Amino acid sequence: MNKNRQIRLGGGKMRASSGLIPVYPRWIDPVSREEPTEIQLTTQIRNMKTNKKMKTILPLASLAVCLLGASTLHGAVVSFQDGVGGYASTADTWIASASGSGAGDETATNYGSATSLKVEDDPAQSDGQGLIRFDNIFGNGAGQIPLGSTINSATVSITTVNGGFASVPNAPGIHEMSVAWDEGSVTWDTFDTSAGGADGGMLPGIEYNGTAVDDAAFGLANGETGVWDVTSSLQAWSAGGTNHGWMLFGDTNNGWDAYTSEFATVGSRPLLTVEFTPIPEPSVALLGGLGLLGLMRRRR
Repeated sequence: MNKNRQIRLGGGKMRASSGLIPVYPRWIDPVSREEPTEIQLTTQIRNMKTNKKMKTILPLASLAVCLLGASTLHGAVVSFQDGVGGYASTADTWIASASGSGAGDETATNYGSATSLKVEDDPAQSDGQGLIRFDNIFGNGAGQIPLGSTINSATVSITTVNGGFASVPNAPGIHEMSVAWDEGSVTWDTFDTSAGGADGGMLPGIEYNGTAVDDAAFGLANGETGVWDVTSSLQAWSAGGTNHGWMLFGDTNNGWDAYTSEFATVGSRPLLTVEFTPIPEPSVALLGGLGLLGLMRRRR
């Protein structure tokens, strides 16, 4: 054997054609029961170095995938408006105690198909209370908000037909509803029994929360759009609360009319806009955890 190619095992150094390389403790091939050749030993060392690199690369790759997934999930924005992106689940209407002129009783009239709603508090003529709800906004489908997501912000935008409140900062406040209602059948009389038939209509603490989600402090002229902050409602619903929608109430006899989802111009229909951060998928969280664990073990 060429002296320069001899291998000395059991410690020390080995001289090979490629120069001096470290020699590991004596090793016997479990199959052939023979000592390794130079090629076998060199291959083993190369594999060990590769494995060492992979122990660093794989955790880093896992962590990178996790961070990439988290960055794409943060700050997602969705909007819900009938006629846009296939959405058609807005329920909106109003209930009235009498006609606008005071000439007739409208307590049993349903306005579910009306192109506008009215909000007014005028016992001498008519009380009008608005209702609005966006259904099918939570779920795992395209364009929906996954339940459990962090709601960063949410607004409802409604466009004015008749700006009865334009002269004063007294647009209707928006309150969470406490009971279910159906757009196609709800009337003033629907809520009569809850108050023993004495008054009817929706009452605070019974059909709706008396504390406004957003007690608007602005005036709205014809064609202007009011924007209400409903973040707290969406946060509650994302956490598992029931979405009964909102009622619109203004303590004034100068009525305010607004377009509903039945109005012909899509851009004038009510709009819900939500900015949220969904909870990470379990697989992404697991991958990131494994990546961090790998890095921690690598540093030891």
